[in-house]
Amino acid sequence: MGGAFAVYEGTGKIRDPQPIESVWINFAVIVLSMLFEGLSFRVAWREMRRRFVGVSMWTAVRRSKDPSTFAVLLEDGAALTGLLIAFIGVVASAEFGLLWADGVASLAIGGLLMNTAFLLARETRSLLTGERASAITVARTRAVLEADTRVLGIEELRSLQLGPASALLVATLELRGDLSAHEQRRALADLRKAVRSSVPAVTYLYLGLPAEEPGRPLEAAGVAAKWDAGMP
Repeated sequence: MGGAFAVYEGTGKIRDPQPIESVWINFAVIVLSMLFEGLSFRVAWREMRRRFVGVSMWTAVRRSKDPSTFAVLLEDGAALTGLLIAFIGVVASAEFGLLWADGVASLAIGGLLMNTAFLLARETRSLLTGERASAITVARTRAVLEADTRVLGIEELRSLQLGPASALLVATLELRGDLSAHEQRRALADLRKAVRSSVPAVTYLYLGLPAEEPGRPLEAAGVAAKWDAGMP
């Protein structure tokens, strides 16, 4: 709505340009706003850099499952960009006599705000409708399971992101055929501990054996492991 209103105002100013009154007050407000927004943006930027090392900021936003962080980053980034556009528009209008520049700046700011809103909606909608866990979480879990010599293969591995730092994984494992029922149960318990230790983001884990495998224990075929984050 803010973006649409900025577009509306910009269109009016282009059609009927008027000189800007109290130019220095405009400059003071823009500079102070950039200072406050910059401080907030700096905190969000550092947090994203701490969580996602060695990747671009755009990739970090796409991978992040915590809207409270990337929403602040995108909103403050859009605000800083919009303030810079507003500053250029005021300078062009007040110092160079281009009265239409203020209206063009409003149009640009409106487009920026609406695009940012669309991006935020797209990134958060997937979390509301059930997004799979990050590729890194799935890859680490797969590596832990496949590293055990008792696991011949992973027939199926599905995931669901439950929260910013909470994911559910369901895996169907093919274990060695020479394992007894007791050894199968022991293998699943060991794998549960290994995943919990190596991939703390997996707070719910369900391990099972293929339905067609003969002689499997009931515990292995159904829900073999489940835990809550922070629980002993």
